[in-house]
Amino acid sequence: MSDRRHSWPAPIVVISTLGLLALDAALIAWLWQAWTTPVPVAHQAAQPPLLPDMAPATLRDDELPASPGGSILSRPVFSQPRRPFQPPLLQAQPVAAPPQPPAAVAPDIVVDGILLDGSTRKAHLRKRSGPAGEWRLEGETLDGWTITAITASSVTLSLRDRAFTVELYPSARAAP
Repeated sequence: MSDRRHSWPAPIVVISTLGLLALDAALIAWLWQAWTTPVPVAHQAAQPPLLPDMAPATLRDDELPASPGGSILSRPVFSQPRRPFQPPLLQAQPVAAPPQPPAAVAPDIVVDGILLDGSTRKAHLRKRSGPAGEWRLEGETLDGWTITAITASSVTLSLRDRAFTVELYPSARAAP
C-alpha cells in the first residue's frame, strides 16, 4: 500500500505564506495608528461645578448655587406656552333638584280570589298579562306595590302616597 500525501507545490506555499505575512503587517499598522491617534473631542465650554466642594451633610438649601436656566424646573417642560401651572377655575354650578319620582300609575294587577279565614287575609293576585298568580298576605309587596288591605270584595294597594283599590268583580260595580 502506498501512502500518498497531498503536497503542495513549493511556489504556492511560498506565495500563501507571504500573503498572510502581508495581511498581518497591515493589521498591525492599522491597530498602531488607532492606538496612537487621539480621539477628537467636541468643544465644550468650561462650566463651573454645580455644587461647591463640601460634604453633603453640611449643605443647606440657601447655600445651593443657582442652577443654569433659572426656574426651568418650575415650569412644565413640554407645554407649549411653558407657563407655571395654574389649576382651572371651577365655577360653582347650581345643584339641580333631585328628579321627582314618576307619578304612580294604576297597577296592572288582577284579583282572582280572596280568602278570609279568621285573622288570615289572603288574595290571589296576578298581572293582567300573566297566566299564573300567587297568594299574597296583607303587608307583602308586588312590583313595588304594598298590599295594605284585603276585604271580601277588593284589595287595596299603595305606592308612596297613592292608593288604588282593585275589585274582585269589577263588572258587578259598573252595573246599575
